[in-house]
Amino acid sequence: MKQRQALDTKASAIMFVLCMLWGLQQVVLKWAASDISALMQISLRSALSAIMVYPLIQQSVRRQLLSTRYLPAGLLVGILFATEFHLIGEALRYTSASHTIVLLYTAPIFVALGLHWKLPAERLSRVQWGGIFVAFSGIMVSFLLRPQTSSTLQTDALWGDFLALLGGIF
Repeated sequence: MKQRQALDTKASAIMFVLCMLWGLQQVVLKWAASDISALMQISLRSALSAIMVYPLIQQSVRRQLLSTRYLPAGLLVGILFATEFHLIGEALRYTSASHTIVLLYTAPIFVALGLHWKLPAERLSRVQWGGIFVAFSGIMVSFLLRPQTSSTLQTDALWGDFLALLGGIF
């Protein structure tokens, strides 16, 4: 495995644009939810993406795509993504799109934690642990400063936040 390198400006800019687009996607899902459920929108988007990506995969991998060698990993990844998308769709029913986006994008934190415990080469330094603490603290502060609403609405929003956080974990 090659040595880890810092992100350059181009890679950082690409990631910034991708995160903006992916975050905007939750807003559009919530906005259109009165006409078509968020889960149906996610399903249609995923089906369309699969149709568009399949020829590219088929061209590059050829016959290996459907081999039993990739079946267990492919099924696991498919189940994890389906679960994440289901949780996102349900979260948007109960909480705001902004909360869903913030909690969904805690995923890199969970990846860093998982890699820390799984791979010795990915151990977190004290500074990185501090960054994770600051990130979680910032999320907690933003949710503690939520405007006061009725207890039913607040309970629903907390449930939606929990579902969005689970989506980030998946």
